[in-house]
Order: sequence, then structure tokens, then C-alpha cells
Amino acid sequence: MRGCAIGPSSFQRDEPGCCVPKLHKSLPRLAPSTRETYGDVAVVTARGQNTGHFRGKRISADEWVTDVYRKVDGRWLCVLTHLTPVAAR
Repeated sequence: MRGCAIGPSSFQRDEPGCCVPKLHKSLPRLAPSTRETYGDVAVVTARGQNTGHFRGKRISADEWVTDVYRKVDGRWLCVLTHLTPVAAR
């Protein structure tokens, strides 16, 4: 099973959007998140504000991050990340 491993405590992400390739983010500011667990699958949603680099260009983002994790051999792996920009007011 391919996936992105997460931190030592359950659902603590190394970074939000951990399955997005070639996206280098600074430490994000995260709003409180929601977590739902369905057996060996979990869905975590949080609002993240961060800056970083993508393909050599500086970016900043205010986005909703939804990660889907699957527990494999005792480890939670990020198997899907979905990013949605926060709508401007």
C-alpha cells in the first residue's frame, strides 16, 4: 500500500496535504479540525493557511484540507488529499 506516513500520534499530519507531490509548504497555521473514523479509514478536515513553493514559484494559500487515511500494519497512511480554496468574502 502506497501512502504518506503521518506523525507519531494518530492523525497528526507531518503537514496538511501530505499526498500532494512536489509542493513544499512552510509550517501551516491550522484551524481546529474534524476527524471521523470508520474502522481502518479516517477522514480529517481542517482549514490551513500557509506559504510555500511549487515548481520554483512562491505561493500562499488559505484552503480547506481534507485527508483520507487508511490504517495499514498499525500505521495511518494518507491515501488521498483534497484541497479547496477558501472563498473570498
